Amino acid sequence: MLFGSYTSAYSNPLELRRCFSSLQGKVDKIICHFGPYKDYDNNGIFENFQDCIKVARDYGAIFFQNLSPLPEYVKRSFASIYAEVLGLDFLLIIDSDEFIDSTQSNFSKFKEKAIDIAINKYSGMYNIFSCIVEYGNQTYKALPRVWYKPHEVRYNKTHFSLTVDNKKCPYLKDPKYKERIPSKELLPHLVIRSNYDLRDKKENNRHANYLNILRNRESVFSNDERFM
Repeated sequence: MLFGSYTSAYSNPLELRRCFSSLQGKVDKIICHFGPYKDYDNNGIFENFQDCIKVARDYGAIFFQNLSPLPEYVKRSFASIYAEVLGLDFLLIIDSDEFIDSTQSNFSKFKEKAIDIAINKYSGMYNIFSCIVEYGNQTYKALPRVWYKPHEVRYNKTHFSLTVDNKKCPYLKDPKYKERIPSKELLPHLVIRSNYDLRDKKENNRHANYLNILRNRESVFSNDERFM
């Protein structure tokens, strides 16, 4: 079983190095997709972008670039495409400002349980599984970040809504899940942390402005029960 990670990144090489350092030796392939997001303020960060490319090379990551700005969910949608090209069985979605907490994780045990649950317990019926992610300072949440057969998973209209192309998945027969497939189960032994300690004030403001734009753009879906 091949395990990979996918990170969508753009402008902070320090965060990216922390992220990739936590993945090194754990996953078989590190995938990174570089490029601007639609309406993200990219003024003055081209040099940082080049430094991010260097970080990817330092960690042997397989990286791709888009030059034109893409909506968040469109950019993230390439995760399943890259995973299929590389023949990955499992894919961990981890943001560039996140990192695996080594004090709370055991990646070898995590992989064992992922294989056991996705294949032995459910016989490949489900693709989307959760792990624990820090969602705000010292606040943790189960998020759908682990995909089995990632080529069967795709984003649907938002960066938080996933659906699948898996004929064995029982969710597809239920109209309730037409727009969004939920995570089937929380996988143990993996905790992902997140903080903005490596950002300066300007970058924090830039990121906050972008999040406001993103929330406004996707708010129509966040209030739709089909995406909840």
